[in-house]
Amino acid sequence: MLQPLRVLIVEDNPHDAELVMRGLRRAGYEPDWRRVESEPAYLAALNPHLDLVISDYAMPQFSGLRALELLNQRGLDVPFILVSATIGEETAVAAMKQGAADYLLKDRMTRLGTAVEHALEQCRLRRERRKAEELVRESAASMAAAQEVGHFGSWELDLTTLPEIDRNPLRWSAQCYRIFGLTPGEVPVTNDLFFSFVHPDDREAIRTAVGAALETKQAYFLEHRIVLRSGEVRYVREAGRVFVDPVTQRPFKIVGTVHDITEERRADAAMREAHAQLYHLVARSPTVIYQLKLTGTAIRPHFISENIALLLGFSVEESLEPRWWRSHVHPEDQAIAAMSLQQALDEGASRVEYRIRHRNDSYVWLEDRKRRLSGATEEPREIVGGWTDVTARKLAEEAARETEARFRQVVENIHEVFWMIESESHRVLYVSPGYEAVWGRAAATLYAGAFKWLETVHPEDRARMHEAATTKQALGTYDETYRIVRPDGAVRWVRDRAYPVKGPDGAVRRVVGVAEDVTTARDMETKFLRAQRLEAIGTLSGGIAHDLNNILAPMLMATGLLRLEMSDARSREWLMLIESGTQRGANIIRQLLTFSRGIEGDRVAVQLRHVIKEMAEIARETFPRNITLLEDAARDLWLVAADATQLHQVLMNLCVNARDAMPTGGTLTLRAENVQVDTTLLPAHPDAKAGAYVRLTVSDTGQGIPAQIIDRIFDPFFTTKEIGKGTGLGLSTVLGIVKSHDGFVLVNSTPGAGTAFQIYLPLAEGIAAAVETAPVVAPTRGRGELIMVVDDEESIRLVTRGTLEQWNYRVVLAAQGAAGLALFHKHVAEVRLAVVD
Repeated sequence: MLQPLRVLIVEDNPHDAELVMRGLRRAGYEPDWRRVESEPAYLAALNPHLDLVISDYAMPQFSGLRALELLNQRGLDVPFILVSATIGEETAVAAMKQGAADYLLKDRMTRLGTAVEHALEQCRLRRERRKAEELVRESAASMAAAQEVGHFGSWELDLTTLPEIDRNPLRWSAQCYRIFGLTPGEVPVTNDLFFSFVHPDDREAIRTAVGAALETKQAYFLEHRIVLRSGEVRYVREAGRVFVDPVTQRPFKIVGTVHDITEERRADAAMREAHAQLYHLVARSPTVIYQLKLTGTAIRPHFISENIALLLGFSVEESLEPRWWRSHVHPEDQAIAAMSLQQALDEGASRVEYRIRHRNDSYVWLEDRKRRLSGATEEPREIVGGWTDVTARKLAEEAARETEARFRQVVENIHEVFWMIESESHRVLYVSPGYEAVWGRAAATLYAGAFKWLETVHPEDRARMHEAATTKQALGTYDETYRIVRPDGAVRWVRDRAYPVKGPDGAVRRVVGVAEDVTTARDMETKFLRAQRLEAIGTLSGGIAHDLNNILAPMLMATGLLRLEMSDARSREWLMLIESGTQRGANIIRQLLTFSRGIEGDRVAVQLRHVIKEMAEIARETFPRNITLLEDAARDLWLVAADATQLHQVLMNLCVNARDAMPTGGTLTLRAENVQVDTTLLPAHPDAKAGAYVRLTVSDTGQGIPAQIIDRIFDPFFTTKEIGKGTGLGLSTVLGIVKSHDGFVLVNSTPGAGTAFQIYLPLAEGIAAAVETAPVVAPTRGRGELIMVVDDEESIRLVTRGTLEQWNYRVVLAAQGAAGLALFHKHVAEVRLAVVD
């Protein structure tokens, strides 16, 4: 069978080309050939798939040597045979040096087959050699890459000199250099260099291992530390094998590897730490982990974490007893537990809650989550699960149910109306029975549709309430007061407040609200506003009375002067009419002042100890139990001249304020003691006088009064309480009553530490003594003494001067205090009396 051969013939003579083809066929080849005779055609025909190129040496347009040169330039490994009729030996040698496989003379073509066979064999050998070299290079590169990736290097130690091993040459792979922190080829490698990197504590172990390997002619393995030039300590695993001369049995070489296992060591350490941490977490986790092994139809406990002792008080050994599991599940829950186990087997997972008995015989609610694990054959092999204590949640759920029940009891029995609607649709979800009492209608009528309740709203308020319900309820700003019309036609006032309820996503899901009948409160508010208007009138009256006094005073004084100067009866009659009218005006003014200042009670001798005792009894019965009340009244407490009812009102107002200042509880102290007031307290209280006082102190441990508002607390209608919780009249009333008793009030307060009000009431001296009526003595005329009169009303100044001058006094006048001082300094040696407004 002929051997296929792809041939390119470079020949200008077709006849010669046919001769070459016949020679190839005779040599046993089946040529697939092409003939070219020019350089372009030759270059176009060259390809790496050719098996042979046969070229004529000399052609008109081309030459064989040029063809060989072009073949070499292309880098193609294709055998080239040169054929010529006239080629010389030197030319043939040059062609062979240039790369030709052989040369033939045209008149000796019988050697063609041998030449072709030789050329093809040489080409095959070249290709195989290159392939082997490439494999060697690839193998070396792969080995180097493997060493780099695997962090191991190789080394060889010649044993030319024994037993002085350190004097023998040592060779390292590139990765060995890297492991020791060096650049490949950076320094000559010796055994001394190697040991200079070995940790001092590990050198002897290496020498011992190598010595034993040389003696037994076996391999050795050990792990040790190396210290890099940077000071970093790394761990390596070293292995070495001794090679022995088969004839002399003398060791001649040790070949070994060194593997950087630092990261492996660190990973092992991290793994051990992770295992320890996992064990620590499992042992102390609130969830008890357990494992059940399945063998056929048998199920037995195999593992349970140590925190079983914390959860149920039993040891691991006790808890792994199969009968323990059966006997400690609550009798009422055993069916649930068994069903859960079967569900895990059938469906792969289960979650259930049941009770297990604690060592102390109480029962603990557990959430049991378990999962089935299968083996290689998909058959169930084990069940792993976890117990979590949910007793607190169960108790909380039970408490929530009780709370809900109590809530329903409350909302269904209070006078206020509790309601709940959906935010978007405004559909009514719940209305408490109080609706029927306030609205006089059945609550069921509200469930018929959204905004059904608007039909009960007074027509004048209906549009406003529809807008408020649609725009304010979901915003939390809904607080409306409106009128409703009951079926009997009665109109009631209702205050309605709403509060949005948001879901986990922050969107408003529902709106709950409370509506209350405030008709009575509205009536009381009207009455209160009327009282406020009366009080405002009283305040206005006080101001008017002062001005009218200034007007009427000189008129009364002037009529008295005129009566002395007029003797005819008619003139004196007219003066009496003027004086009577003026006196009547003065009486009206006194009535206005009485109205504006309040009606003063009867003053009697009062023992404050009794008032404090009565107030304490009231407070103990009515105040919250988290407020402790203390009394401290001196046994020898002085009496004060007072209205006992008004003092009781003072104590009541102060105690109520103290109670409100201690919403979470505290201590309320009522103390009374005798004190002597000197001039140090008087500048802040110009109406007070030095002397004996009874000091009544009401102190609390509450929130205290901020410094920025303490100066305003006695202002009428000033309050820091919520709307509806205070009028701001309590402390102003206290101040008014104390002042009417010629006393004064001090306040000491520290925010967060409490407040103390000190009421100073003067001693009741001679309150029961009879008042003697002094005999009327006729006025005495003056002897020219100088009297200074200071008043801002000119009419009063003039009338006063006229009166005094009639009684033989000299008078100097001043309209203001500064002018009076200047006038006094001017006449300081003469002024005997000053009459000052």
